[in-house]
Order: sequence, then structure tokens, then C-alpha cells
Amino acid sequence: MTPELLDRLRPHAEVIHASPGEVIVWEGAEQTAIYLVIRGSLTVTLRVRGEMESVLGEIGPGGIFGELALIDEGPAAATVVADTTATLWRLESTAPVFTDKALVWALLQGLCAKVRSANHRLGEAVAWGLAATATTSAPGCPPRLRPYWARY
Repeated sequence: MTPELLDRLRPHAEVIHASPGEVIVWEGAEQTAIYLVIRGSLTVTLRVRGEMESVLGEIGPGGIFGELALIDEGPAAATVVADTTATLWRLESTAPVFTDKALVWALLQGLCAKVRSANHRLGEAVAWGLAATATTSAPGCPPRLRPYWARY
């Protein structure tokens, strides 16, 4: 995000100070804000089968999370926890600054990068599962995978 865009955000931001281990956002909770990391390091996780969690990534200074709050009113997609002492800007998704096309474009570009990364991780997880089970589908289930060249 450019310094000019940061200057536009600053007047609308609530400064949040987080301690190591503090949860900023819980997966599944109501999510109405976007966060910008000013200082510190955070970890993003997703529950898997209820009792496990998968680390989706780490966020450092300049990182943004919560962008989905701009698009829909769904719950938070992941849990975000401070790894270190952190300073964040919290911006309500209804803040008037989000009518700025350049700002929204920058946020959408960042969101696109996250979707591409998630697609890659999903493909890696499926490949790992196939290698671990030596199968392409569970017995009695329709096949979900096929050779890539089978489409052409």
C-alpha cells in the first residue's frame, strides 16, 4: 500500500495494541473491520475437523486482513493471533474512505494474491493426500479428480 493510501486511511483508523498470544479475530465470529499491521507479527489459522488448526500464513508490517468484511457480512474466515507485541489499525468496513477507488483496488489486488496462494496450498494438500492414500476418490464416492489431459 502506498504512503498516499496510508495517509487516507489514518484518520479513519482505531489504533489497536496487541500482546503476544492475543486473539485479534476469531474464526466464525462476526467480522466488520479490516486490519492493517503497523508493527509486529501475527499468525493466521483455520480450524480443521474441530480439534486441529492449520497455519495459513503469517502477517507482518504492511499486511492486511479482514478484507472480506468489505464484500459480505459473513463471519471471519480464520483466526488471527499476535505472535509478538503488535500495533494494528482497525478500520470499520463502513468507513467512508472505502469509497476511494484506488484504495479498494489495492485491497482487491491483495485479496487476489491471497486467493491464488490458497489455491496453490489446496492443490498441494490434495497431492499430499493422494500420495498418502494412493487413491483418487473414496469408495462409493464420485471421482473428484481426473487426469488433467482428460479435459482436452
